[in-house]
Amino acid sequence: MGTLPFQTDPVAITPDRYLVGQIDAAWPSNVMSARIEVDGVPPGVWVVLDETDTPGTGEPLRARLPAAAGDVTEAKLWGLVAMDDTKPQEADGTVVYNDGDLAPIMVRGRMAVLPEDTIAIGAAPFVRHTATPPEQLGAMRSDADTADAVILTQARTVTAMGAALIGVIEVY
Repeated sequence: MGTLPFQTDPVAITPDRYLVGQIDAAWPSNVMSARIEVDGVPPGVWVVLDETDTPGTGEPLRARLPAAAGDVTEAKLWGLVAMDDTKPQEADGTVVYNDGDLAPIMVRGRMAVLPEDTIAIGAAPFVRHTATPPEQLGAMRSDADTADAVILTQARTVTAMGAALIGVIEVY
């Protein structure tokens, strides 16, 4: 995981200084492992942990992208996919988790994300649950985009962020 603490100055948070999916090491966070259930999941997106898994079996929980509003508003376990420094890059230089990969999921704390649009400091972000290419399921945004995203009441933005500006989300 990333180890550099974030600054809360929105001017200091820039894409060339921080990586999407980097956890803010200066804040307490809870991270668990989960097995990704679909190909192409990038760090910094919201996932739902499968509620049919049985804790204590020795098997990791399974994580999937949200497919309906209830996946964001009613799920019992959820979080942001964190960056793993040991994960190899794809041919185009990006890092994605594929079906069966074990990924770190931050369920509480602060993380760098790249939203779809500008989100004001202190606002509760919306999470995309319906997407058409090039939109990304689980991505953060400022509004419902008609009815394709729903507000995430257990999170807020800590810094200014926009479509080309990495910012910090706090999940509590």
